[in-house]
Amino acid sequence: MRARLVFGVCCAVVLMGATVYAQSATGYAAPLTRFGLDSVASAETYVEHDGAEAGAAIDLLGGWQAGPVQILARPVLRRDHDGDWSADVYQLAVRHDRGRRVRMRLEAGYLPSPIGISPLETRASDNPLVAPITSYTARLPLFEEGTPQTQLASPLYPLAVQATWSTTRWDLRTAVLESSLVRVRPLTGDDKPPRAPQFAIGGGVTPLVGLRVGASAAFGRYARADEVAGGLGGDRHARILSVDGDYSVAYTRVYGDFVHTRLERAAGYTTATALTVTAVQTLTPRWYVAARGQRLTTSHLLASGYGSPHDEPYHHPYPEEGYAFEALGGYVHAPDEALTDLGPSDALTIETGVGFRLSPDLTVRASYLGYRAFGDRELEHHAVFSLVWTRRWF
Repeated sequence: MRARLVFGVCCAVVLMGATVYAQSATGYAAPLTRFGLDSVASAETYVEHDGAEAGAAIDLLGGWQAGPVQILARPVLRRDHDGDWSADVYQLAVRHDRGRRVRMRLEAGYLPSPIGISPLETRASDNPLVAPITSYTARLPLFEEGTPQTQLASPLYPLAVQATWSTTRWDLRTAVLESSLVRVRPLTGDDKPPRAPQFAIGGGVTPLVGLRVGASAAFGRYARADEVAGGLGGDRHARILSVDGDYSVAYTRVYGDFVHTRLERAAGYTTATALTVTAVQTLTPRWYVAARGQRLTTSHLLASGYGSPHDEPYHHPYPEEGYAFEALGGYVHAPDEALTDLGPSDALTIETGVGFRLSPDLTVRASYLGYRAFGDRELEHHAVFSLVWTRRWF
Protein backbone atom coordinates (compact mmCIF):
# COMPACT_ATOMS: atom_id res chain seq x y z
CA MET A 1 0.00 0.00 0.00
CA ARG A 2 2.75 2.50 0.95
CA ALA A 3 4.77 1.67 -2.17
CA ARG A 4 1.72 2.24 -4.37
CA LEU A 5 1.02 5.59 -2.74
CA VAL A 6 4.61 6.77 -3.13
CA PHE A 7 4.66 5.65 -6.77
CA GLY A 8 1.47 7.52 -7.60
CA VAL A 9 2.60 10.71 -5.89
CA CYS A 10 5.96 10.57 -7.66
CA CYS A 11 4.22 10.34 -11.03
CA ALA A 12 2.18 13.43 -10.26
CA VAL A 13 5.24 15.36 -9.06
CA VAL A 14 7.21 14.50 -12.18
CA LEU A 15 4.38 15.70 -14.40
CA MET A 16 4.19 19.01 -12.54
CA GLY A 17 7.82 19.84 -13.26
CA ALA A 18 8.98 23.03 -14.94
CA THR A 19 9.08 23.57 -18.72
CA VAL A 20 12.47 22.98 -20.36
CA TYR A 21 13.82 25.57 -22.81
CA ALA A 22 16.48 25.50 -25.52
CA GLN A 23 18.14 28.25 -27.52
CA SER A 24 16.65 28.60 -31.00
CA ALA A 25 18.45 29.80 -34.13
CA THR A 26 16.95 33.28 -33.68
CA GLY A 27 18.33 33.63 -30.17
CA TYR A 28 14.95 33.24 -28.37
CA ALA A 29 14.25 30.58 -25.80
CA ALA A 30 11.86 28.09 -27.44
CA PRO A 31 9.95 25.55 -25.34
CA LEU A 32 10.90 21.92 -25.96
CA THR A 33 8.23 20.50 -23.63
CA ARG A 34 4.72 21.40 -22.55
CA PHE A 35 2.90 20.16 -19.46
CA GLY A 36 -0.75 19.67 -18.64
CA LEU A 37 -2.42 18.52 -15.43
CA ASP A 38 -6.02 18.20 -14.32
CA SER A 39 -7.51 16.72 -11.17
CA VAL A 40 -10.85 15.20 -10.16
CA ALA A 41 -11.76 14.83 -6.49
CA SER A 42 -14.98 13.01 -5.65
CA ALA A 43 -16.84 11.75 -2.60
CA GLU A 44 -19.93 9.53 -2.56
CA THR A 45 -22.34 8.12 0.01
CA TYR A 46 -24.60 5.06 -0.35
CA VAL A 47 -27.59 5.01 1.99
CA GLU A 48 -29.59 1.86 2.75
CA HIS A 49 -32.28 1.06 5.29
CA ASP A 50 -29.67 -0.31 7.69
CA GLY A 51 -27.00 2.38 7.39
CA ALA A 52 -24.70 4.30 5.06
CA GLU A 53 -21.25 3.87 3.52
CA ALA A 54 -18.94 6.43 1.97
CA GLY A 55 -15.99 6.49 -0.38
CA ALA A 56 -13.72 9.06 -1.98
CA ALA A 57 -11.13 9.38 -4.75
CA ILE A 58 -8.46 11.79 -5.99
CA ASP A 59 -7.82 11.24 -9.70
CA LEU A 60 -4.95 13.05 -11.45
CA LEU A 61 -4.23 13.06 -15.19
CA GLY A 62 -1.00 14.60 -16.41
CA GLY A 63 0.57 15.00 -19.84
CA TRP A 64 4.05 15.98 -20.99
CA GLN A 65 4.75 16.93 -24.62
CA ALA A 66 8.41 16.25 -25.38
CA GLY A 67 8.94 17.05 -29.05
CA PRO A 68 6.91 14.55 -31.11
CA VAL A 69 6.16 12.32 -28.11
CA GLN A 70 3.53 12.70 -25.37
CA ILE A 71 3.88 11.05 -21.96
CA LEU A 72 0.65 10.46 -20.01
CA ALA A 73 0.15 9.35 -16.41
CA ARG A 74 -2.96 8.92 -14.29
CA PRO A 75 -2.34 8.13 -10.58
CA VAL A 76 -5.46 7.54 -8.46
CA LEU A 77 -5.82 7.55 -4.68
CA ARG A 78 -9.04 5.90 -3.48
CA ARG A 79 -10.85 5.25 -0.21
CA ASP A 80 -13.12 2.19 -0.51
CA HIS A 81 -16.43 1.82 1.29
CA ASP A 82 -14.80 -0.43 3.86
CA GLY A 83 -12.48 2.44 4.88
CA ASP A 84 -9.27 1.12 3.28
CA TRP A 85 -7.11 3.46 1.21
CA SER A 86 -5.34 2.31 -1.95
CA ALA A 87 -3.24 3.96 -4.63
CA ASP A 88 -2.52 2.85 -8.16
CA VAL A 89 -1.62 4.18 -11.60
CA TYR A 90 -4.50 3.64 -14.02
CA GLN A 91 -2.69 5.00 -17.06
CA LEU A 92 1.00 5.34 -17.90
CA ALA A 93 1.87 5.54 -21.59
CA VAL A 94 3.78 7.23 -24.37
CA ARG A 95 1.99 8.50 -27.49
CA HIS A 96 2.94 9.78 -30.92
CA ASP A 97 0.54 11.41 -33.44
CA ARG A 98 1.15 12.04 -37.10
CA GLY A 99 -0.77 12.69 -40.34
CA ARG A 100 -3.44 15.18 -41.34
CA ARG A 101 -6.28 13.77 -43.46
CA VAL A 102 -5.80 10.35 -41.89
CA ARG A 103 -4.56 10.75 -38.33
CA MET A 104 -2.31 7.99 -37.02
CA ARG A 105 -1.62 7.48 -33.31
CA LEU A 106 0.91 5.05 -31.82
CA GLU A 107 0.67 4.27 -28.10
CA ALA A 108 2.50 2.00 -25.70
CA GLY A 109 1.99 1.41 -21.99
CA TYR A 110 -1.07 1.13 -19.75
CA LEU A 111 -4.04 2.53 -21.68
CA PRO A 112 -7.86 2.72 -21.45
CA SER A 113 -9.64 -0.45 -22.61
CA PRO A 114 -10.59 -0.67 -26.31
CA ILE A 115 -13.77 -2.64 -25.52
CA GLY A 116 -17.07 -0.73 -25.61
CA ILE A 117 -17.82 2.87 -24.70
CA SER A 118 -18.37 2.52 -20.94
CA PRO A 119 -14.62 2.49 -20.00
CA LEU A 120 -14.53 6.16 -20.99
CA GLU A 121 -16.42 6.91 -17.75
CA THR A 122 -13.92 5.58 -15.22
CA ARG A 123 -13.34 9.14 -13.97
CA ALA A 124 -16.06 10.62 -11.76
CA SER A 125 -16.17 13.81 -13.85
CA ASP A 126 -17.08 11.79 -16.96
CA ASN A 127 -19.84 9.80 -15.23
CA PRO A 128 -23.18 11.71 -15.16
CA LEU A 129 -24.45 9.50 -12.32
CA VAL A 130 -22.94 8.38 -9.00
CA ALA A 131 -22.44 4.61 -9.21
CA PRO A 132 -19.74 3.26 -11.54
CA ILE A 133 -20.67 1.08 -14.50
CA THR A 134 -20.43 -2.38 -12.92
CA SER A 135 -20.70 -4.20 -16.27
CA TYR A 136 -16.91 -4.10 -16.51
CA THR A 137 -15.70 -4.09 -12.91
CA ALA A 138 -18.05 -6.79 -11.56
CA ARG A 139 -16.65 -10.24 -10.84
CA LEU A 140 -18.44 -13.01 -12.72
CA PRO A 141 -19.88 -15.92 -10.73
CA LEU A 142 -17.90 -19.15 -10.69
CA PHE A 143 -18.71 -21.19 -13.79
CA GLU A 144 -16.10 -23.99 -13.47
CA GLU A 145 -14.42 -25.41 -10.40
CA GLY A 146 -10.73 -24.62 -10.07
CA THR A 147 -10.61 -21.72 -12.52
CA PRO A 148 -9.32 -18.21 -11.64
CA GLN A 149 -11.65 -15.30 -10.92
CA THR A 150 -12.85 -13.51 -14.05
CA GLN A 151 -14.80 -10.45 -15.09
CA LEU A 152 -16.56 -9.42 -18.27
CA ALA A 153 -13.81 -7.09 -19.52
CA SER A 154 -11.56 -4.83 -17.47
CA PRO A 155 -12.04 -1.10 -18.18
CA LEU A 156 -8.25 -0.67 -17.95
CA TYR A 157 -5.64 -2.14 -20.25
CA PRO A 158 -2.82 -4.32 -19.10
CA LEU A 159 0.48 -3.39 -20.75
CA ALA A 160 -0.20 -2.92 -24.47
CA VAL A 161 0.93 -1.49 -27.80
CA GLN A 162 -1.80 0.11 -29.90
CA ALA A 163 -2.09 1.79 -33.32
CA THR A 164 -5.10 3.94 -34.27
CA TRP A 165 -6.09 5.48 -37.61
CA SER A 166 -8.93 8.04 -37.75
CA THR A 167 -10.69 10.65 -39.87
CA THR A 168 -13.83 12.68 -39.28
CA ARG A 169 -15.89 9.74 -40.62
CA TRP A 170 -14.22 6.58 -39.33
CA ASP A 171 -11.64 5.17 -36.93
CA LEU A 172 -9.77 1.86 -36.69
CA ARG A 173 -7.43 0.46 -34.02
CA THR A 174 -5.38 -2.68 -33.41
CA ALA A 175 -3.51 -3.67 -30.28
CA VAL A 176 -1.40 -6.39 -28.69
CA LEU A 177 -2.01 -6.82 -24.95
CA GLU A 178 0.11 -8.37 -22.21
CA SER A 179 -2.79 -10.40 -20.73
CA SER A 180 -6.53 -11.00 -21.07
CA LEU A 181 -9.03 -8.30 -20.14
CA VAL A 182 -11.14 -10.86 -18.23
CA ARG A 183 -8.49 -10.83 -15.48
CA VAL A 184 -7.13 -7.65 -13.90
CA ARG A 185 -3.35 -7.19 -14.26
CA PRO A 186 -2.60 -3.78 -12.68
CA LEU A 187 0.59 -1.81 -12.99
CA THR A 188 1.47 -2.17 -9.30
CA GLY A 189 1.03 -5.01 -6.82
CA ASP A 190 2.24 -8.60 -6.69
CA ASP A 191 -1.02 -10.49 -7.26
CA LYS A 192 -0.94 -10.59 -11.06
CA PRO A 193 -2.00 -13.33 -13.49
CA PRO A 194 0.69 -14.79 -15.78
CA ARG A 195 1.45 -13.00 -19.02
CA ALA A 196 -0.66 -14.19 -21.95
CA PRO A 197 -0.41 -12.12 -25.17
CA GLN A 198 -3.76 -11.04 -26.61
CA PHE A 199 -4.87 -9.48 -29.88
CA ALA A 200 -7.51 -6.72 -29.98
CA ILE A 201 -9.15 -4.84 -32.82
CA GLY A 202 -11.87 -2.20 -32.99
CA GLY A 203 -13.30 0.66 -34.97
CA GLY A 204 -16.29 2.81 -35.68
CA VAL A 205 -18.07 5.02 -38.19
CA THR A 206 -19.62 8.47 -37.84
CA PRO A 207 -22.25 8.69 -40.60
CA LEU A 208 -23.53 12.06 -39.38
CA VAL A 209 -22.69 14.65 -36.76
CA GLY A 210 -23.71 13.40 -33.33
CA LEU A 211 -23.90 9.70 -34.21
CA ARG A 212 -21.18 7.06 -33.90
CA VAL A 213 -21.47 3.27 -34.11
CA GLY A 214 -18.54 1.03 -33.20
CA ALA A 215 -17.44 -2.53 -32.56
CA SER A 216 -14.42 -4.20 -30.96
CA ALA A 217 -13.01 -7.63 -30.11
CA ALA A 218 -10.20 -9.26 -28.12
CA PHE A 219 -8.91 -12.84 -28.22
CA GLY A 220 -6.41 -14.96 -26.31
CA ARG A 221 -5.64 -17.24 -23.39
CA TYR A 222 -6.84 -16.12 -19.96
CA ALA A 223 -5.62 -19.03 -17.80
CA ARG A 224 -2.77 -21.52 -18.12
CA ALA A 225 -3.29 -25.24 -17.56
CA ASP A 226 -1.29 -25.14 -14.32
CA GLU A 227 -3.66 -22.47 -12.92
CA VAL A 228 -6.68 -24.76 -13.29
CA ALA A 229 -7.22 -27.29 -10.52
CA GLY A 230 -6.50 -30.75 -11.87
CA GLY A 231 -5.31 -29.36 -15.19
CA LEU A 232 -8.45 -30.60 -16.95
CA GLY A 233 -8.65 -29.43 -20.53
CA GLY A 234 -5.35 -27.54 -20.62
CA ASP A 235 -5.25 -23.77 -21.20
CA ARG A 236 -8.43 -21.69 -21.11
CA HIS A 237 -9.12 -19.06 -23.78
CA ALA A 238 -11.50 -16.11 -23.84
CA ARG A 239 -13.16 -14.14 -26.61
CA ILE A 240 -14.66 -10.70 -26.04
CA LEU A 241 -16.94 -9.01 -28.58
CA SER A 242 -18.72 -5.68 -28.22
CA VAL A 243 -20.85 -3.19 -30.14
CA ASP A 244 -21.49 0.38 -29.00
CA GLY A 245 -23.38 3.47 -30.06
CA ASP A 246 -23.51 7.16 -29.12
CA TYR A 247 -26.15 9.62 -30.32
CA SER A 248 -26.41 13.30 -29.35
CA VAL A 249 -29.01 15.81 -30.53
CA ALA A 250 -29.68 19.27 -29.07
CA TYR A 251 -29.49 18.81 -25.26
CA THR A 252 -30.00 15.03 -25.24
CA ARG A 253 -27.42 12.25 -25.35
CA VAL A 254 -28.09 8.48 -25.42
CA TYR A 255 -25.24 5.98 -25.50
CA GLY A 256 -24.47 2.41 -24.54
CA ASP A 257 -22.78 -0.85 -25.39
CA PHE A 258 -23.32 -4.60 -25.47
CA VAL A 259 -20.47 -6.90 -24.47
CA HIS A 260 -20.39 -10.67 -25.07
CA THR A 261 -17.62 -12.70 -23.43
CA ARG A 262 -17.07 -16.42 -24.05
CA LEU A 263 -14.84 -18.38 -21.65
CA GLU A 264 -13.65 -21.93 -22.25
CA ARG A 265 -14.46 -24.77 -19.86
CA ALA A 266 -13.06 -28.31 -19.73
CA ALA A 267 -16.10 -29.28 -21.80
CA GLY A 268 -17.65 -26.54 -23.90
CA TYR A 269 -17.74 -22.94 -22.75
CA THR A 270 -19.74 -20.41 -20.75
CA THR A 271 -20.95 -17.01 -21.90
CA ALA A 272 -21.46 -13.73 -20.06
CA THR A 273 -23.08 -10.60 -21.48
CA ALA A 274 -23.73 -7.03 -20.38
CA LEU A 275 -26.08 -4.47 -21.89
CA THR A 276 -25.61 -0.91 -20.63
CA VAL A 277 -27.67 2.09 -21.78
CA THR A 278 -27.30 5.66 -20.42
CA ALA A 279 -29.36 8.76 -21.22
CA VAL A 280 -28.57 12.34 -20.20
CA GLN A 281 -30.87 15.36 -20.64
CA THR A 282 -29.53 18.88 -20.02
CA LEU A 283 -32.31 21.07 -18.64
CA THR A 284 -30.46 24.33 -18.00
CA PRO A 285 -26.78 25.32 -17.86
CA ARG A 286 -26.80 24.14 -14.22
CA TRP A 287 -29.36 21.30 -14.09
CA TYR A 288 -29.44 17.93 -15.83
CA VAL A 289 -31.12 14.54 -15.32
CA ALA A 290 -29.70 11.13 -16.20
CA ALA A 291 -30.68 7.45 -16.11
CA ARG A 292 -28.86 4.18 -16.66
CA GLY A 293 -29.82 0.53 -16.93
CA GLN A 294 -27.40 -2.42 -16.81
CA ARG A 295 -28.23 -6.09 -17.23
CA LEU A 296 -25.58 -8.80 -16.88
CA THR A 297 -26.16 -12.46 -17.70
CA THR A 298 -24.19 -15.68 -17.33
CA SER A 299 -24.99 -19.10 -18.80
CA HIS A 300 -23.60 -20.99 -15.77
CA LEU A 301 -23.60 -20.21 -12.06
CA LEU A 302 -21.97 -22.65 -9.64
CA ALA A 303 -23.03 -22.40 -6.00
CA SER A 304 -23.27 -24.45 -2.85
CA GLY A 305 -25.88 -24.67 -0.14
CA TYR A 306 -23.74 -22.52 2.17
CA GLY A 307 -24.00 -18.76 2.02
CA SER A 308 -25.24 -16.46 -0.70
CA PRO A 309 -23.68 -15.99 -4.16
CA HIS A 310 -23.75 -12.22 -3.85
CA ASP A 311 -23.16 -9.30 -1.56
CA GLU A 312 -24.16 -5.66 -1.50
CA PRO A 313 -23.21 -3.77 -4.66
CA TYR A 314 -19.99 -1.82 -5.07
CA HIS A 315 -18.34 -3.48 -2.06
CA HIS A 316 -14.95 -4.98 -2.75
CA PRO A 317 -13.91 -7.12 0.25
CA TYR A 318 -10.93 -9.37 -0.06
CA PRO A 319 -11.85 -13.08 -0.06
CA GLU A 320 -11.15 -14.80 3.22
CA GLU A 321 -9.60 -18.23 3.60
CA GLY A 322 -11.96 -20.90 2.33
CA TYR A 323 -13.98 -18.62 0.10
CA ALA A 324 -14.18 -19.87 -3.44
CA PHE A 325 -14.84 -16.77 -5.53
CA GLU A 326 -16.12 -13.21 -5.66
CA ALA A 327 -19.31 -12.30 -7.53
CA LEU A 328 -20.17 -8.63 -7.85
CA GLY A 329 -18.10 -7.96 -4.76
CA GLY A 330 -19.48 -10.92 -2.78
CA TYR A 331 -18.32 -14.49 -2.38
CA VAL A 332 -19.46 -18.07 -1.91
CA HIS A 333 -18.09 -20.35 0.80
CA ALA A 334 -17.77 -23.89 -0.44
CA PRO A 335 -14.59 -25.49 0.92
CA ASP A 336 -16.04 -28.95 1.49
CA GLU A 337 -19.34 -29.00 -0.38
CA ALA A 338 -19.96 -29.94 -3.99
CA LEU A 339 -20.83 -27.02 -6.21
CA THR A 340 -24.07 -27.24 -8.18
CA ASP A 341 -24.57 -25.65 -11.59
CA LEU A 342 -27.71 -23.53 -11.24
CA GLY A 343 -27.74 -22.69 -14.93
CA PRO A 344 -28.38 -19.23 -16.41
CA SER A 345 -28.53 -16.24 -14.07
CA ASP A 346 -28.61 -12.48 -14.36
CA ALA A 347 -27.90 -9.29 -12.42
CA LEU A 348 -29.56 -5.90 -12.79
CA THR A 349 -28.65 -2.31 -11.93
CA ILE A 350 -30.95 0.70 -12.40
CA GLU A 351 -29.98 4.26 -11.53
CA THR A 352 -31.75 7.54 -12.14
CA GLY A 353 -30.79 10.90 -10.75
CA VAL A 354 -30.22 14.61 -11.05
CA GLY A 355 -27.10 16.77 -11.16
CA PHE A 356 -26.64 20.43 -10.24
CA ARG A 357 -23.55 22.46 -11.13
CA LEU A 358 -22.79 24.75 -8.21
CA SER A 359 -19.95 26.20 -10.28
CA PRO A 360 -17.99 25.20 -13.39
CA ASP A 361 -15.74 23.13 -11.11
CA LEU A 362 -18.22 21.67 -8.59
CA THR A 363 -21.20 19.37 -9.22
CA VAL A 364 -23.65 17.80 -6.75
CA ARG A 365 -25.49 14.59 -7.72
CA ALA A 366 -28.28 12.59 -6.13
CA SER A 367 -29.70 9.31 -7.43
CA TYR A 368 -31.89 6.32 -6.74
CA LEU A 369 -30.02 3.04 -7.22
CA GLY A 370 -31.72 -0.32 -7.58
CA TYR A 371 -29.58 -3.45 -7.61
CA ARG A 372 -30.13 -7.20 -7.96
CA ALA A 373 -27.15 -9.55 -7.84
CA PHE A 374 -26.56 -12.88 -9.56
CA GLY A 375 -28.62 -15.60 -7.91
CA ASP A 376 -30.91 -13.11 -6.17
CA ARG A 377 -34.59 -12.38 -6.79
CA GLU A 378 -35.17 -9.09 -5.00
CA LEU A 379 -34.05 -5.60 -5.93
CA GLU A 380 -32.05 -3.76 -3.27
CA HIS A 381 -32.76 -0.04 -2.93
CA HIS A 382 -30.22 2.73 -2.25
CA ALA A 383 -30.13 6.51 -2.13
CA VAL A 384 -26.76 7.71 -3.40
CA PHE A 385 -25.13 11.14 -3.30
CA SER A 386 -21.86 12.51 -4.62
CA LEU A 387 -19.83 15.69 -4.84
CA VAL A 388 -17.39 16.03 -7.76
CA TRP A 389 -14.77 18.76 -8.05
CA THR A 390 -12.66 19.21 -11.17
CA ARG A 391 -9.81 21.59 -11.91
CA ARG A 392 -7.47 21.99 -14.86
CA TRP A 393 -4.26 23.44 -13.46
CA PHE A 394 -2.32 24.10 -16.64
